[in-house]
Amino acid sequence: MINQAPPNEKVAQYLERIEELYKRIQDEWLPSIDPDAEVTRSGEIALNEELSGPYEAPTLEIRRKSGTNIRFCPKACYVIAASGRLDVASDLGREMIVYLEGDPAIVTTISAAGRTEPPSVRRLRQQTGNGWAWVRDMKLGDMPALDREAFERLLEVLSE
Repeated sequence: MINQAPPNEKVAQYLERIEELYKRIQDEWLPSIDPDAEVTRSGEIALNEELSGPYEAPTLEIRRKSGTNIRFCPKACYVIAASGRLDVASDLGREMIVYLEGDPAIVTTISAAGRTEPPSVRRLRQQTGNGWAWVRDMKLGDMPALDREAFERLLEVLSE
């Protein structure tokens, strides 16, 4: 265990969201998608962010009957345009999921030679609301909500 101060409110909320996601995966989604898969809490990972200091976050591992191991690994609570990030990895690759709140967007304004262009707004996902989203394509802003269907596709991508 790392020497850590009590988590601040944002870190505590991030850790709670991770636990809720892991519970949904283990109790709701995975049993109907791959009932033979084994799920284990594979320990804690030490994180140290400038705004929060050191803390530990839980990891989750899915062992599929096919032999593929998929690991959920928290990366950061403080993320630009999101409220937390987890990486999901197997031997075949790495995907990213982020926690989005409201209607996240990146607004860009260009000013040059005393002239300002109208702002350009790029939405970061198709639907609004709070929740985990799979970052399928950052450049295109393709971030579907991480529901059962997206989770199943995520497993396929990391297991094929």
